[in-house]
Amino acid sequence: MQEVMVHLPARLTPLFLVIILVLASVVNIGAAPMPQEDVHVVRPGETLFTIAQRYGVSVDEIVQVNHLANPNAIYVGQKLRIPRSGEAASSEGEEAPGVHIVQPGETLSSIAARYGVTVQALAEASGISVGDILRVGQKLTIPGRAPEREGAAEAVTEAAPEPAPEVYVVQPGDTLAGIAERFGTSVATLARANNLSTSSLVFPGRRLIVPKPKVMQLTGGGKRVEVSISRQRCYVYDGDTLLYEWVCSTGRQSSPTKPGTYYIQSKLRKAYGSAWNIWMPYWLGVYWAGGTENGFHGLPWNATTGWTTWAGMVGVPITYGCIMLSNENAEILWNMAYIGMPVIIDY
Repeated sequence: MQEVMVHLPARLTPLFLVIILVLASVVNIGAAPMPQEDVHVVRPGETLFTIAQRYGVSVDEIVQVNHLANPNAIYVGQKLRIPRSGEAASSEGEEAPGVHIVQPGETLSSIAARYGVTVQALAEASGISVGDILRVGQKLTIPGRAPEREGAAEAVTEAAPEPAPEVYVVQPGDTLAGIAERFGTSVATLARANNLSTSSLVFPGRRLIVPKPKVMQLTGGGKRVEVSISRQRCYVYDGDTLLYEWVCSTGRQSSPTKPGTYYIQSKLRKAYGSAWNIWMPYWLGVYWAGGTENGFHGLPWNATTGWTTWAGMVGVPITYGCIMLSNENAEILWNMAYIGMPVIIDY
């Protein structure tokens, strides 16, 4: 806009300056308000992934609005801006109901967690494989949020009937995080199923719906990992062929690894454990234990001293619920793993 210079008599200048300033403030008041946002103070044990889960946004959105150079380097007491859903998304058009447009840094796992669906259900609804690489701008169909597509009855992936949700009656001393850990789900999923916020208090006697994950029928082979807690062993299969057998460490008695059938839900070259100030190499997240994520990793090291934690203890149940491998074997598994890869943990 071209500026117009107005020359005023000297004795009128102060009055007109006041008028101009008032008009400018009115224009500012009428401007579009800044997007509202929450501020989260990082607590011990939290990661960007768990924080994003809590607020129903993606890790990439938090990274963008906070200008974080290293998403793994957050610290206790740090204040993070939490954008309203979509604040950091691309401005090229809006998503249709039941459609998600892939943003930089997003994975099937993070998108599935955002909408409270399984990775397998999201892949099936979008006509892709759980191992496919996503493209920025790609449109994914969110199951249960869009009209049924033509020909959708010709499903390729076989699935068991949707399990009925469980109802839990809150007991004295219960918290959402404790209940979520007990049932092997995330706080965000439990809160969403009961129309609560992740910070809501729950009172004794309240009935909570505990959603159960949809169990997929694994057909046609494919790579998977099986963990034996009693033998402290990990087995990697391709169909019926055993590829690797490794010694591993599962959780100690006070923080046991939870048996069950899971899927790889996150994959990082290294993950930071703020509760213990450690880095865990070759991180593969497997399941939620309340507000923290358990998974596979190599030998951790202290983020301050660089000293290796639990050196020489692979094969001893020493972790806090994770599955620890030697760095060599953890790297092999990390390189072959994909989001949605089946993981079976048994005694």
